[in-house]
Amino acid sequence: MKKLLITTALSVALFSPMTAMAMPASDASVKELLKMTNSEQMMDHMNAHMQNIISQSIQQVQKQQGEVLSDAQVEIVHKYSKKVADIMAKGMKWSDIEPAILKIYQDNFTQEDINGLIAFYKSPVGQKTIEKMPVVMQQSMTAGQEAMMKVMPELTDEMKGFMSELRAVEADTHQHEDVENRE
Repeated sequence: MKKLLITTALSVALFSPMTAMAMPASDASVKELLKMTNSEQMMDHMNAHMQNIISQSIQQVQKQQGEVLSDAQVEIVHKYSKKVADIMAKGMKWSDIEPAILKIYQDNFTQEDINGLIAFYKSPVGQKTIEKMPVVMQQSMTAGQEAMMKVMPELTDEMKGFMSELRAVEADTHQHEDVENRE
C-alpha cells in the first residue's frame, strides 16, 4: 500500500508540470486560423462600411431629437463621416493590427486549442460559421445600434445637463477671477 502511494505521488509530481505547461500557439498556426476565418477580409469589410454606419448613426440621432437635417447638413454629415471612416481605416490596417491579434490569440489559446479551432473551421459547421459570421456580425451591429438609439434621448439629456454644469462652473470661475482682479 505504501509503495502504491509513493508511486502515485511520484507519477503526479512528474506528469503535472507537463500538463500544466501546455505548448504556446505558434505564429504560423494562429496565422493559419486567422486566414481560414477570413479575419483580414472581415476587417476590410467593416472598414468599408464604417462611413455608412457613422453617417446613419448621426442622422438617426438627429431624427430622434426631432431635428430634420437640410440637404447641405446631410452633405456635411457624409463628408465628415467619410473623413472619420478614412482615419479609422488608416489606423486599422491589417498589417498594423495583425501582430497584436497574434499575441491576443497566443495569450488566450494553447497550441492544442488552436489546432482544435482549425479542425473545427475545416468541418462543415465551421465552414458555415465562417460563411455566416459577417452576416451575424452585421445584424449584431444593427441590433446594438437600435438598442443605443433607444437610450440616446436619455443620453442626450444627460449630456446637456453635463455641458450646462460645466458652463456654470466655468462662468462662476471667471466671475470670481474678475472680482479678484478688481481688488
